[in-house]
Amino acid sequence: MSHESILDSITRESNLVSFKLEDIRLQVENNEVADVTVNLDYIDGLNPNELKNVVPIANNIKDYLTNYPNNPNDLFEVINRNLTEELLTDDNLGLSEVLDSLSVNLDVAPAIIPFQFDSTNTRTQNGGINDIISFRLEDVTSPIDGGIVADVTVNLDYVDGIDSSVFRDVIPIGNYIKDFLANYPVEAGLYEVLNRDLTQELLNDSNIGLSGVLDSLSVNLDVSPKIIPFQFDSTNTRTPNGGINDII
Repeated sequence: MSHESILDSITRESNLVSFKLEDIRLQVENNEVADVTVNLDYIDGLNPNELKNVVPIANNIKDYLTNYPNNPNDLFEVINRNLTEELLTDDNLGLSEVLDSLSVNLDVAPAIIPFQFDSTNTRTQNGGINDIISFRLEDVTSPIDGGIVADVTVNLDYVDGIDSSVFRDVIPIGNYIKDFLANYPVEAGLYEVLNRDLTQELLNDSNIGLSGVLDSLSVNLDVSPKIIPFQFDSTNTRTPNGGINDII
């Protein structure tokens, strides 16, 4: 049986191998369903016969997630961290000796989290760990310009290697964003200014506690045509040290 008949998709580009598993039911409190995308970045110049068969890797992932051995109430980003550690430390898979990095994206269908959510955990050969959390709120309303509707996409890039106990629950962050936009005090103004104000307030709010745990916060505001008669979006990225970047 070929790899392609077992996996939902697989691609190979030089020393990077990617594959995707769809509709994996997680052994967690609400039995959420997730798609899992894996990137294996092999060491440059590796002998081709040292490349790993992806089928056992995929089977390990399915077994781990459908029989999750830890707390079923773990945040999904914690589950993803535990999964990547399991993959790299499994001697039968032998990934730790042949990869520059391993990256797993866990894309979770809305359930206990009532909106699109995904977590990407990347581990490097030298022990580096990076976590990026993304979520999307759809059809959020704001009274400015007589009432607008927007989709809001948020990226939380956590400090590399930070302890997983400080990961923030995204539901209060999503509720904060909806409340901020619904009660924005300026009746008219540029949407990019609105987005700047939103990211600043998210980082400043001590109850949410993002400023001490993130390398950067990025918010994309995708506004349905109204005052601006065409598709428009604004992305504002802030770092806790005061860096600001706007892309319109």
